[in-house]
Amino acid sequence: MNEQGITLVETVFGLAVLSLIALSLWPLLQQLQAQLYERQLSLYASEVALNGAKLVQFQQITAGQMTINQHSFDWYYAGQEICVYYEGLQGTEQRCIKAD
Repeated sequence: MNEQGITLVETVFGLAVLSLIALSLWPLLQQLQAQLYERQLSLYASEVALNGAKLVQFQQITAGQMTINQHSFDWYYAGQEICVYYEGLQGTEQRCIKAD
């Protein structure tokens, strides 16, 4: 039984394997971060729509703009729905919510 420890070659090989694993997971991490960002913007858009619905109901204001965490959201009330426009990773996004 060899009890001299780990050789330099084994250490380099181990680091190379760990590096390959980390590099192969990097695109997945980037994709998950992008999805999280889009969902966060969608949540903010829903919050803007809720606040817009309150303004329509109580103050008869039918359009406006809100900023949440340095993101600008434009909203308007059209008939039975409130639509929110905002800039996402794919360009201008729209989220419309029916007001019953």
